[in-house]
Amino acid sequence: MIAGHERDEVTALAFPAIGACRALCGPNSEVLSVRELFERDVVRAAFCERLTSFAQVNTGHSTRVARLILLEDPPSIDAQETTDKGSVNQKSVLTNRAALVAQLYGAGGPGIVISRATGAPAGAAWGAGVPASDGAGGAGGAKPPG
Repeated sequence: MIAGHERDEVTALAFPAIGACRALCGPNSEVLSVRELFERDVVRAAFCERLTSFAQVNTGHSTRVARLILLEDPPSIDAQETTDKGSVNQKSVLTNRAALVAQLYGAGGPGIVISRATGAPAGAAWGAGVPASDGAGGAGGAKPPG
């Protein structure tokens, strides 16, 4: 879900495929909560790599996504974020998750923010400069989910 209307940078809210994230973490990942799963180095590295490779192809200011936030909760039909047919309503998602959008632009918050690999991570953001761990959740050549 693209955010950044009327902003200096394009950012995104991501509804990750939980099964693909679990596959990155191995067979013991079934016991992890969604948040614990998203906090694993291998998952964060996969999203960082995907965001970085996307930025290499989309170099324009209006097409390059600077950061994304991993959403722990799927879009809600009750909150009018999805339709009966499964379409996602961007306006409702951005409105209902305004605090997370604000976090993408520097506000504090609990969301898991991923940045392109442009240097050391700042605050809650995670990008390049974070060493891969030794296989217990490290990035070591992981393929991005999706």
